[in-house]
Amino acid sequence: MWPRRVLAARRRISASGWAAGAVGGNDVDHDGPGWWRGWWCGGGGGGRGTVHDLIELAQKKGVSNDPLIRQRLAGLYTKSRISKFSSMRTLTAALKGQVPGPEGSIGKLFGGRMMTEMGELAIDLVGVGAVARGDDDYRWHQTLLGAPAAHIAGGSDEVMKNIIGERVLGLPREPGFDPDTPWNEIPRN
Repeated sequence: MWPRRVLAARRRISASGWAAGAVGGNDVDHDGPGWWRGWWCGGGGGGRGTVHDLIELAQKKGVSNDPLIRQRLAGLYTKSRISKFSSMRTLTAALKGQVPGPEGSIGKLFGGRMMTEMGELAIDLVGVGAVARGDDDYRWHQTLLGAPAAHIAGGSDEVMKNIIGERVLGLPREPGFDPDTPWNEIPRN
C-alpha cells in the first residue's frame, strides 16, 4: 500500500500532466528542450534516467573503463546531442510561427530507439538488481520496460517510417485502396 504522502505527490504530478509522460514543448531538462526528449529521458516522472545518469552508473559499477561499455555510452551521448539539436531546430521553427514538419516523426522514431538502447545498457550495467528490488538500481528496469510504449505511443514506428518516407524522402504512397472507399466496400479474402 502506498503511503499517503506518496499518493498525494502522485496526484500533484498527475494533475500537472507529467506522470503520463505529457511533457510540454517548453519543458527543459539538463540536455535541452523537446516534448519527446523529456518523455524518454525521464521528464515523465517515471524514474527513467538520462545518458548522464548512465555514465554515472557505469562509474559507480566500476565498468566505465570497459571499451565496449565506453563505446555504447559514447554512442548514446552522441545521439543525445543530436536529439538536443534537432529539438532546438523544431523549437526554433515553432517560435517563428512555422508549423512543425516531419522532423517530429524523425525525433519520435529516434527517441524510441534511443530509449531502448538506454534500457538495454542500463540492464547490462545493473544486472539482476534491475528486476529484484534490493537497492536504487531497481529503478533502471523502467527505462527498458517503458521502451515499447515509446515505439507505439503517438504513432508506431512503422507509421513514422511511412511519414518520413512520403514527406521527407518524397517516396510514393504505399499501394492500397483509395482512401475515399468506404470500409464495407473494400474486398476481403
